[in-house]
Amino acid sequence: MKGILKLPQNRTDGVRGMACILIVLHHFCANLMGIGYSNFLIDLIGLRGGVTGVTVFFFLSGWGLSESQLRHHYDAWTFAKKRLIRVFIPLVFTNLIYYPFVLWSHGRSFNLTDFILNFLNIHPIDGVTWYCNVLILFYALFYISFLFKKKGHIAICITILTVLYAIYCTYTNPDSPFKVYSLIGFPMGVIFSLYKNQISNKFFIASNCSVLPVLLILSILLPNYSNLFIANLYSWAVILALVVLITKFSLRSSTFLFLGKYSYEIYLLHFKALVILSVFGLALWYPLVFIGIIIPLSIIVNKLLAKIY
Repeated sequence: MKGILKLPQNRTDGVRGMACILIVLHHFCANLMGIGYSNFLIDLIGLRGGVTGVTVFFFLSGWGLSESQLRHHYDAWTFAKKRLIRVFIPLVFTNLIYYPFVLWSHGRSFNLTDFILNFLNIHPIDGVTWYCNVLILFYALFYISFLFKKKGHIAICITILTVLYAIYCTYTNPDSPFKVYSLIGFPMGVIFSLYKNQISNKFFIASNCSVLPVLLILSILLPNYSNLFIANLYSWAVILALVVLITKFSLRSSTFLFLGKYSYEIYLLHFKALVILSVFGLALWYPLVFIGIIIPLSIIVNKLLAKIY
């Protein structure tokens, strides 16, 4: 059936690499804004890049999990071993590497309780590892949702659970609601996978032509995401554009495919490196450090930990 929605892995891996670079640029541009550098491109990436990249990550995670579970029907233990461990082990490993710098930079002495909370990321050790905790939570919510047999029940369950979590985040941390801007990506990834046989690619082209320009204009008019509803509309626009990008264009760039393979390790390490450089007043050197140190280190961490799972 020609109209069935297909998101082949050789293309989604390339998009994951693009999203990874966008997140890296977001944090670098946000840092530049903080030290007085500003122009349209820096401000745009500094304000939009993070939510765009993380929305893509969440969407592709939801899609990939659903496609795998529909094929293999993993039991709880196998699912946890294949999914949760791959998120958790690199997280705690990179936290362990970074923890001595946290002690030194904040003038803190070693405390076992503090170490455990940071090491296990119960208290996120930096500004990006919240994503890992949310992803682990989403994995649990995903498995609960797939205990239902009917697609409609699965879709309703994962949506309700995500909305409840978004409400919880909004009311427990109202001063920093950025988490909820990208959460829509995960349930949408699951739902698109469940109903891929019913969704035509033409739907996304029509949606982009009619909806995307309006959403992007609203996003520009509200640069600080002062309206949560508009912020989530922007994330929806990102998803629509993403699906068209994957289905209609060849994204087999060797560079993006390479970065997509190590995107999780890059995500965990890049912000830590930027923080360290900022402490020493060397943030402007970050692009060179990223290419010369972060990417090679990400490869090493990936290869080293891959032997565990």
